[in-house]
Amino acid sequence: MRDILFVTVDSLRYDHVGAYGYSRQTTPFLDSIASEGHLFEQAFAHAGATRASFPSILTSTYPLMYGGYERISDDRTLISEVLNDAGYTTGGFHSNLFLSSETGYSTGFDQFYDSRKDPDLTYRLRKFIRGNLNKGRRLYQLLKWAFDKTKKKLEWNLVLSIRPRTILQTWL
Repeated sequence: MRDILFVTVDSLRYDHVGAYGYSRQTTPFLDSIASEGHLFEQAFAHAGATRASFPSILTSTYPLMYGGYERISDDRTLISEVLNDAGYTTGGFHSNLFLSSETGYSTGFDQFYDSRKDPDLTYRLRKFIRGNLNKGRRLYQLLKWAFDKTKKKLEWNLVLSIRPRTILQTWL
């Protein structure tokens, strides 16, 4: 069995990705992954919004076939379940509140990092700053600017990492 890494990035324009021919080096890491694996050149989203697209991406169904896109229906089979049944160990990691375990996206994953339930250090630090610093002061404005700049570069939605019988140790 070969390892599979499925990466989605919210609101990423393909025509600004080097692997698809963009001349500026805007996505060197994604370009390196694409050069070592399979690059899909004919991929289309079912909808222009995360909540409506992800049920289709992970189940190969239309959102309205199973009651809409508010949550993943128990009647749907996710790719994580199919791969798990095939002997893969699966892990899901996201930073989008619409893709939480509360809405059914953790189904079939052996390991699931849910940013809604397990906020990372950056989130906890930002929450502390919001609650303890004066929003009108320069330090708060500087930290907010730095966070917003960093967040724009790290808008990953879901990374589906599948490795036969072993989850990548670097992600645990």
